[in-house]
Formats: sequence, structure tokens, C-alpha cells
Amino acid sequence: MKQKYNKDVHYICKLSGIRRIEKEYGKLKNYDVILTDERKKHILIRRGNDGDNVLSNLVKTIKGYDLILDAGSGCVRFIKMNEDNYSYVIKLSLNNSKEGNSIITGIRIKTRKVNKYILRNKIIDSRLWYYVYELWGRNNV
Repeated sequence: MKQKYNKDVHYICKLSGIRRIEKEYGKLKNYDVILTDERKKHILIRRGNDGDNVLSNLVKTIKGYDLILDAGSGCVRFIKMNEDNYSYVIKLSLNNSKEGNSIITGIRIKTRKVNKYILRNKIIDSRLWYYVYELWGRNNV
């Protein structure tokens, strides 16, 4: 059941990949993913014409992710690889957090950028191990 939040905070969905995320970061305060008005405005302004598409693919990417990567400072990056490659950074609700797992930003990224993320960041969970292994093999990692 979703919790009550302030009027400028919106419940989006439940976090996916919880078991793997908690194995890496420890117990989460809750599993709700939230989006504040300020972050929504940030996405719409910074992403220009793509802003509405980024917001509309939010739940689909979090629920049907292909990769979860460490994004540093208690954040994870959810990536859905398809023709558009959407990426969302979520600040996790660890013990010192006030609210839910908050979306920091969302963006549409190129496959080349996804490959860089895979090579440079720790993989928390992947539904595309064949792709990751092939990429690592090409880059002699």
C-alpha cells in the first residue's frame, strides 16, 4: 500500500530488483518510487521535446528494466534498452532518508553511452548478461 506523501511528491510505482539492490546497499526504508514536482520540472525543462517521452516511459523502464547499475552516492541507474534506451537515476531510501526512493533524473541515451555505463559502473542486476559479456569481451575487461 502506498504511503501518504506531500502534495508536491507523487507516487510512481514499487521499486523492481529489490533483492539485488538490498544485497548491495542494505535494507531500504521502503520500496516506493516517488517523483517530486521539482524533479519533474527539471526533466521537462532539461530534456526539451523529449521530456514528455521520458516521463511516459518511467514506469515501463523501472518495472521492465534491462540493467540496474550503481550510480554512486546511494543511487542506482535503471536502463531499458530498446530503440530509445531510457535511463533513470533513483536515489535510494536508505536509513537516513526522509521519504521514498526518489527519481533524480531521467534521460534518453544512445547505445554507446549505455556501453560506457556498463564498462565503468558496477552492475547490480542485468537481464542482458549475454550483451554484457560480449561487450566485456570486445573491450578485454
